[in-house]
Amino acid sequence: MIDKIIPLQKNDVQEWQQKLISSLPEITTIIFQLILGICVAFLFVWFQIPVAWLLGSMIGGIIYSVIQGNPQPLPKFFITVGKSFIAIATAARFSWETINVAATYAVPLLLCVLISGSLSLFHGYLLSRWSQYH
Repeated sequence: MIDKIIPLQKNDVQEWQQKLISSLPEITTIIFQLILGICVAFLFVWFQIPVAWLLGSMIGGIIYSVIQGNPQPLPKFFITVGKSFIAIATAARFSWETINVAATYAVPLLLCVLISGSLSLFHGYLLSRWSQYH
């Protein structure tokens, strides 16, 4: 059926199949990471831990890295999709009332943002100096 939509040569199909077969170990690793993150997130939801889906998947990733002995980052596509979900979930919680409260506490809020940002940059600097990937 796909041959009718996109005309493929026999060599193209074989090349596509070879790429798929050669990437099966990576695909199974990604699927295992996702399943582990989802299971830990469900466990966190069951224990009624706040922000269960975010914390659960992060803890699942940490568990996977500890078991493997080295970090196994997901492909950039999954990272981008994850960041998009976090941004949408965060933005959905904001309302005009949130903005009014934030305006009331603008100075302490900006101070917290600046301090958190500075500490994060410093933390990133230290990690880059101490890691093997610099």
